[in-house]
Parts: sequence; structure tokens; C-alpha cells
Amino acid sequence: GAPAGLTMARTLGLMRAAAKRLKPEDGPPDPGAILSMTNDDLSADNETQTFVTVVLGVLDGSTGEGRIAVAGHDLPVVLGGGAPRLLGPICRQPAIGVIEGINYCSDSFTLAPGETLFCYSDGVSEAEDNKGGFFGQPRLMATLAAAGTDPQVVVETVLRAVNAFADGAPQADDITALAVRHAG
Repeated sequence: GAPAGLTMARTLGLMRAAAKRLKPEDGPPDPGAILSMTNDDLSADNETQTFVTVVLGVLDGSTGEGRIAVAGHDLPVVLGGGAPRLLGPICRQPAIGVIEGINYCSDSFTLAPGETLFCYSDGVSEAEDNKGGFFGQPRLMATLAAAGTDPQVVVETVLRAVNAFADGAPQADDITALAVRHAG
């Protein structure tokens, strides 16, 4: 609803401001440092106890090397070169906005040429059907195994599978998906 939308808009603004403040002269700012600064701003005077789960990363499109920070969010999935696998090992941290003073870290990762990184909100894995069942991570991984590595096809395949599973059940949470492929 509206409060969640306002929190998300505020969070994005704070993240953009933090990224600009923290940008070194050479290269992108560290995702963990961005989350630390954003978290402190969101946590201050947070009487409504709102929080945000986040996956924030930077990826060098020419090398496939990147850094990623995960805060209270499902781990991204790597597609290509075999069965889908969770990106890792990754430091999992609390959602942002919960408590001030958390020093968020980021982890390095590398996508091989042709590999795709798939990120999604918990609205995907926690989508419900009319019987109260959840889409779940096993069903998501099976869907991803059949989706290939083309980012548009991956996202469309997952969204179709979630929609078919829900079979008209009301959507309880946001459903967001993003896929990025290292072309090499």
C-alpha cells in the first residue's frame, strides 16, 4: 500500500544519496557501505518499525566481476553452466531500517561469460495458491532450471509460473524479478 510505497521511495533516495557520497574517484562505491549509511538514516526515529530487504550489487559488464550486499533478502541465483545455484558464499545480514549502527559488508562474486544472475523478492517464493500453499524455493529452482539464461526469458518464465501457480489467488506481496547476464 501507500506506506510501503513511501518507504521504498525514501529508501531509494537515501541509497542514491549514499552512493554519491561514498563514490571513490576510481570505481563504484561499496554496496555494504551504501547499505550501512542508508540503514542508519532509515533506522533513526523509526517509530513505525518499517524495514526493507535489499540486494544491492555492482557488476563490471566487461569482466563479470562484482560486489554484492544482501540485507534480509533471499539470495540471488546464478544460472548457466549447470543447475541453478544460490550465489555464495554471501554474508547474510538483517534488513535495513531495523537498528542503527550495523556495519553491512559486501562480498565479491564473478559471473562467467553467459551466466545470468537472478534476483527476486520474497513475493515470488512466498506466492500463495488458493489452497494456502507456497510457490517455494524448490519450485522456483525447477522453474529456473528450465528457463535458460536469457534475462527477459528468465523473468517472463518465472512470472508466468508464479501466476499459473497462484491460479487467481489474491497477491499478498510484491512480486519483483530481475535478471542480468554477463555477455562476456
